[in-house]
Amino acid sequence: MDTRKLRIVKPPLPAIGVCEGCNSQFKSNKRSEDEVESEIRAAFDAHRCELTDDNQNAQRFVRDFTEDK
Repeated sequence: MDTRKLRIVKPPLPAIGVCEGCNSQFKSNKRSEDEVESEIRAAFDAHRCELTDDNQNAQRFVRDFTEDK
């Protein structure tokens, strides 16, 4: 199941791309609109979504809280 989808938020600079699957953000400081989109898309293609659900977050919180005891 592929839930990755890139949304690019254009002007103002810097342009920002957001992965709608995991909310990762990708930024570009390029001036040319074509360069901006290609740089953000390359960063998006290279990343791996790390989806976490509420249960995983709760387990991590409990583990972190009880490790030192």
